[in-house]
Amino acid sequence: QHLWSRAFGSRGFEYGNGVSVDASGDLVVTGSFNDSIDFGGGVLATAGGPDVFLAKLSGTGGAHVWSRSFGGPWLDAGYAVVADAAGDALLAGGYAAPIDLGGGTIDGPGSFDIFIAKYAAADGSHLWSRGFGSPAFDLPGNLAVDASGNAIMAGYFMGASDFGGVALMSAGSSDAFVT
Repeated sequence: QHLWSRAFGSRGFEYGNGVSVDASGDLVVTGSFNDSIDFGGGVLATAGGPDVFLAKLSGTGGAHVWSRSFGGPWLDAGYAVVADAAGDALLAGGYAAPIDLGGGTIDGPGSFDIFIAKYAAADGSHLWSRGFGSPAFDLPGNLAVDASGNAIMAGYFMGASDFGGVALMSAGSSDAFVT
């Protein structure tokens, strides 16, 4: 039985790529948008190119709890989101130029790199963020969190990539990773 639906968007394009439900039943959603988007807390505008959105909505009716956007002049996208046991949101995405996810600028070594960030359950404030990548194209695929709060991410990379002290080298065009 249908419980509720909400639509978000503007004259540009919007893509919802990831959704997670926290222990309270609230939803955290991510994706990308071009132009502007409003989840009910005010208009979020892009910084020049398609940007990342992250929003938390009430599980009982979809009311706005908080929303944020991140991006630069090129393509940026949120691909996966998961809520941990405390309700904090872990976000994985990709970026084509330096990006500020709330904790300062993260540079990338390649043409499209991977980021992972964590945001507080109550207000979406930035807790931490990291960037990873190779000189080529890298992309996150999925994200999970274990019982201890550790983030587990899968995706693909090309060339040599460092995921925080573990250097990996692809055996061909693109290879899968889990970290």
